[in-house]
Amino acid sequence: MALTDIEFMNTTKLGEKYYNKLLIGDYNQGNIYIVLLDNKRENIFLDKSKKNLLDKVVDDDDEANLLLFGTGFGGISDIERGPDGSLYVLSFKEGKFYMIFK
Repeated sequence: MALTDIEFMNTTKLGEKYYNKLLIGDYNQGNIYIVLLDNKRENIFLDKSKKNLLDKVVDDDDEANLLLFGTGFGGISDIERGPDGSLYVLSFKEGKFYMIFK
């Protein structure tokens, strides 16, 4: 994993379930991971059913897969939330620009 960018979702434009979550881009795998933050964005909360992540450390691909938001983006170099509420992902390896919207 090579984490490259993060984006705070402080909007409900993609849906209520993504509000106050943190999206994390990965250059090597081309994945976007998602975790829940507290209201002050100081702590990460994980689903208690995912007991192997309670230490808040992703030790291998199996644990990383529990946090997947999206895959197949190539080498992610940037993630931004646009004024329209959509999420924009720049893939350096693929030479593509993706738009994620509801």
